[in-house]
Amino acid sequence: DAHTFDLTEFAAEEGRQRSISAFTMLDPKGQQLPYTTRDFLTKPDVKEEKKPLPLKIALIYDAVDLLAKAFDHINSQQKLFKPFMRCNLNETWSFGESIIKRMNMSRNKGFTGLYEFDEWGQRTNITLDVIHFRNTSYEKDAIWNSTGYYAINETEFKKKSMGDIKNIKFKVSTLIKEPYVMQTVDADGNIKYEGFCIDLLDRMKKDEENIDTNQKRQTT
Repeated sequence: DAHTFDLTEFAAEEGRQRSISAFTMLDPKGQQLPYTTRDFLTKPDVKEEKKPLPLKIALIYDAVDLLAKAFDHINSQQKLFKPFMRCNLNETWSFGESIIKRMNMSRNKGFTGLYEFDEWGQRTNITLDVIHFRNTSYEKDAIWNSTGYYAINETEFKKKSMGDIKNIKFKVSTLIKEPYVMQTVDADGNIKYEGFCIDLLDRMKKDEENIDTNQKRQTT
């Protein structure tokens, strides 16, 4: 429910940075949500401030919609009848298995994105939006699904990512441990450091001129 949180109080202040990222199944700007919590839980004439739809409500809506579509499909082929409901009977409804099979075969787009299921009824191919809070609202940077992580726009994504760490001085604490950080002495007797972590920091400073670091050696 990250898209429902008001994070304006965490907006970046002068000289300070904020970096808040999250995953969400719902569009942070609500484009695919024609309804709000009020539309589901209150009467149309009740005046209430509209708020983004919580994930739980969206999942319930998608589940009910899936069940209704399965009922409609089975009912279009053969007339459904109400099951006998007695507490002392072990008989199952004759249409129950057909409805479950139909639900497992379904592939529809709901509030929580495209939903489909495997042979055991587990939802598959879930897609999550990777959202990042900037200034006063969330923006979608990338998507994640079972096949991988994809930036919406690689160039823009890199520009935004690097922009978030501009003019920041990083305090880096390190241990002397090969191959990450190693201590050496140059020809003039000056102590220097090299290794994977040092190369990584140098590369960051090379790629982005406004990045500065202050390295501190830890003894333990």
